[in-house]
Amino acid sequence: MPLSGVRPRMSKNIANFFKSNVGLLVLGFILTTICGGFINEMHTRSTWKRDKRFELLGRELTKHEELLSDLTKVVGARTFRLQRVVFAMDSPDSPAPETWQLNDEAKNKLNARWDEYYQTVIDWNLNYRSYATKIRVLAGEDVANEFFSAAATGARRAGSQTVCGGFEQTHDVVVELKKTALTAQIDRAKHDQAQREVDDLYDRVDRFVTRLYRALGDKEQSDDPFKPGRSRP
Repeated sequence: MPLSGVRPRMSKNIANFFKSNVGLLVLGFILTTICGGFINEMHTRSTWKRDKRFELLGRELTKHEELLSDLTKVVGARTFRLQRVVFAMDSPDSPAPETWQLNDEAKNKLNARWDEYYQTVIDWNLNYRSYATKIRVLAGEDVANEFFSAAATGARRAGSQTVCGGFEQTHDVVVELKKTALTAQIDRAKHDQAQREVDDLYDRVDRFVTRLYRALGDKEQSDDPFKPGRSRP
């Protein structure tokens, strides 16, 4: 029999078979197996992606908590110890006179508090650029620039509007007052200026930490928590 006659007959027999009850059963089994395997594969992939996303989100939240904990501890310690340096130069009399002189005991106390404070300066200088990078990755460019951006005069100084710049400015004012306190009489106007600088620094740090908390909170609640979003002011 010619081959051309065999193929139509085979196709007809196959078609008749799948029209029969047995054929329909076999066809249903084949389709169920194929579709079931496909659905199972899709479900497995979807479950893996979901579980992996939850795992990554958990790691991301841990990074947020670590950043907030470390940064608030560092900025809090430096601000508080700088305030203690200024307190060590307060007038022994109240109300304060226009000028006053520290005795030897007060000078020793001032030097001891300065040494405590300066340890935070060393820690800060070693880590603030790392903090800036973490903030940029986790909270976005705007928040990072509020923490640190280089001044126009060069990368060694921070912009005056930043948190780092605020620390540098206040540090410089307190340094000058300390030098005077150890060698001459303290002028009340300069002491009051140093205290205002510290007060302003506290306010700047509080505003920044609040904004950082909000930025990270908004990111955690967003549709894509792995993409830094625009933070609220």
